[in-house]
Amino acid sequence: SSHRQLAALRNLIARCRAAEIPLLLYITPVNCAEGAAFAGAGFAAAIEARTALVRAAVEEGGGQVLDWSQALGPEHFSQGTYRADEHLRDTGRQTLARMLAAEVQALAGTENADAL
Repeated sequence: SSHRQLAALRNLIARCRAAEIPLLLYITPVNCAEGAAFAGAGFAAAIEARTALVRAAVEEGGGQVLDWSQALGPEHFSQGTYRADEHLRDTGRQTLARMLAAEVQALAGTENADAL
């Protein structure tokens, strides 16, 4: 895709690879249950289409991305005015932090979170 943000993402990946900097990318969880309730059944398909664009751009750049767009249930998201979004409540932030820590530990090749 020629979208400038996707091009910038591919450029970032290339620069990190050239500098031998490990890069961990993930797609932010979205409240798909509330999104479908608000926008209809096509919401999940729209999220999947957009994440496919990001995944393709990352892979074109030689990187990998963790697709966590639908990794958390609605109980992990805030219940503010705009519920169909990516704003997490404490339980969601803690869950996402644990997921991210596990990936960072794997990337670093360590089992000890205190070593990071």
